[in-house]
Amino acid sequence: MVTFQSVTAGLPRQRTINAMIRVMKRHLLLGASMVALGMGNAYAQSTAPAIDVSKTPLNLRLAAAMPATNSVTMPSSVGAGMQVAQANTGLAAMPPENVLVSGRAEYQIGRAAAASEGAVAGVDLSVRPILRTAELFEVVPGLIAAQHSGSGKANQWFLRGMNLDHGTDFTAIVDGVPWNLRSHGHGQGYLDVNGLIPETVARIDYRKGPYRADVGDFSLAGAAQVGTVDGYDRPWAQVEGGMYGYYRAVGGKTFDVGGGQLTAVGQYRTYNGPWQQPENLQHFSGWTKYIRNTSMGVFDATLSGYTATWRSTEQIPEDAIGGTFFEPGDPSVPAINCPNRFCATDPTQNGLTTRWIGTARMTGEGWRANIYGQYYNWHMSSNPTGWLDDPVNGDQLLQRDKRSTFGGRAEKDFDFGDEFQVKVGVDGRYDDITNVGVAHTVANRFLESFGSHAIREGSIAAYTEAYWTPIEGLRIMGGARADHYTFDVKGLDAVSLSGKTESNIATPKAGISYRFTDFLEAYANYGQGFHSNDARGVTVGSPLIPGLVRGIGKEIGTRFQQDNFNVSIAYWWLNVDSELIFVGDSNSVEPKTGSKRDGIEVVGYWRPFEWLAFDGVYAHTKGRFVNSPGADRLPQAPDGAGEFGVSAIRDEFEASMRLRYLGPYAMVEDNSQRQHSVTLVNFRFAWKPAPWVVTLELLNALDSKRQDVAYFYPTRLPGQDPAGIDGRVSRSVEPRTVRMGLKYLF
Repeated sequence: MVTFQSVTAGLPRQRTINAMIRVMKRHLLLGASMVALGMGNAYAQSTAPAIDVSKTPLNLRLAAAMPATNSVTMPSSVGAGMQVAQANTGLAAMPPENVLVSGRAEYQIGRAAAASEGAVAGVDLSVRPILRTAELFEVVPGLIAAQHSGSGKANQWFLRGMNLDHGTDFTAIVDGVPWNLRSHGHGQGYLDVNGLIPETVARIDYRKGPYRADVGDFSLAGAAQVGTVDGYDRPWAQVEGGMYGYYRAVGGKTFDVGGGQLTAVGQYRTYNGPWQQPENLQHFSGWTKYIRNTSMGVFDATLSGYTATWRSTEQIPEDAIGGTFFEPGDPSVPAINCPNRFCATDPTQNGLTTRWIGTARMTGEGWRANIYGQYYNWHMSSNPTGWLDDPVNGDQLLQRDKRSTFGGRAEKDFDFGDEFQVKVGVDGRYDDITNVGVAHTVANRFLESFGSHAIREGSIAAYTEAYWTPIEGLRIMGGARADHYTFDVKGLDAVSLSGKTESNIATPKAGISYRFTDFLEAYANYGQGFHSNDARGVTVGSPLIPGLVRGIGKEIGTRFQQDNFNVSIAYWWLNVDSELIFVGDSNSVEPKTGSKRDGIEVVGYWRPFEWLAFDGVYAHTKGRFVNSPGADRLPQAPDGAGEFGVSAIRDEFEASMRLRYLGPYAMVEDNSQRQHSVTLVNFRFAWKPAPWVVTLELLNALDSKRQDVAYFYPTRLPGQDPAGIDGRVSRSVEPRTVRMGLKYLF
């Protein structure tokens, strides 16, 4: 039996993983019913033929074996669209061995469909220092998760030279459930991962570009699939504390129930931050998972939820720093005192999120299916422009969104021998949004409605991918996806209109790869994809906007993987018919003209010793609006991004360092205003005298004083020119922070 080891959470339950036994005994099978390392690619297993990797070093497929504190139970199924080989299939048992899992070391040659695909797991996640939950997703090479409002709000995402706002062209799928929200009250594709408990995350598989058929909406730039743990070997509890009012308590346990295993995890988190107006974040979250073997396959069901309240600490005009502002002769307008970069120009802003997600999945031999449901209730007040439009009451906006979502997916594999395999699938989703809208408020008191709607938005899709291996080493993939969307919008007040419409789109895919040797492979990919637009703009906008926006992506690349070293290089192109741009005046995104981008990504991993690993990525991008001479720059679209990490795990000690780089970008279309680059350095240390684990994190170790996010648009504070002032509006990175944690394994 192979015992997988990691320090991800508590002590997950040991289990025999048939896929790993195959890897260690003979060779890595890459066929349709099997996923490497027992978890495999994110959305669908590779349907490439079996590749004999018996001549390749074992640590290309595993991290080097070494003692570790905790063992991880790998996910039995990582989302709809993949399948895991079942245990107890009659393979001969192997001697016990402890393996420290590193997803970056997985053997991808002959398995990945593109140079930009990959996976992270185990210690890649567990030793990573993070300020926010969303920073877990920065394991996706080139992805940056920033924040411009507060700890309770969805993050600002950047990938492949795109300001993705809160998720418009980057999707996350957790245990088979898409987490992006359509027609959201704040932004299209709103991706809030604050409800994810880091200790439940076992694996993240990622893709870039629209080259695969099994993922549709919000995936033009990329997609991440999160697989959660199946259970814990022993109960565990952890407490953390740190600067600026940070406290966290979390714990988990696995129970034997009804012939299966039930795992439960709970979390409480609070944080004030360095802000003049404390955030007063109050966050409660829970996660449960039940899993058992059945005659049909592996069944698992997950229920997760969280509720959080916070005070918004959003971006401020930089020219306000160090000043006091009041309206002469009008004491009803509050005075604003802004002593430093952490001040609040509207201290009455707040927010609330409640979200519950349930899913059930069945993974059989050559097929997968899941269904899910979600309840969501959110509101948030913000004031991006101050007193520009209303010099007496201010411009505060109250945005809201309440909905239920239902959906599912089913996939089937057809194997016609070593040379030809086909996958077919269908998925559907229905969002019943009972109230989404925005209102003008003062200190959260209603003044007037800017729109209130009920939306019923549905979609259904069919897709297929076929793999052909005409000669050894050559893989050819062809795929297609067809999506149908319905938009039904009903106005709920006198200023809101009603309308309905439908949209359809077909998106072809193609790819080719050639394996020159067991350690070198080249790839070429083409694909069309799309993102949907907000149903209100599609049905009652003025002017109307398209429901589905097409994008075309291309990529060439190569991957080298030998011994303890691997590197991949990809050059890519992406053209989008319509760009979504943040507009500060309305605190929303609006569709603009089309865009084109191209760039290069270099990703590397090196493990010179069993206990020491290095990883790094650099991505450079050039992006422009089309047909926009003199005003073709894409605001908030970074010219580059990168990371460099070092991790050491030896005996009872761990240490890791991460450097994160977000490149400069244009703030306006004519490039007359630019934001400089931001570099942050974080450290994490751990001491593990069983059954205790003591951790120390040093975040923003160099105490950078630059901005997390910056914009350029007009604002006005009390007493300023009635026409407002065009200027930089930003939210500072958080200062140097120290946090400590203590975990006990019962």
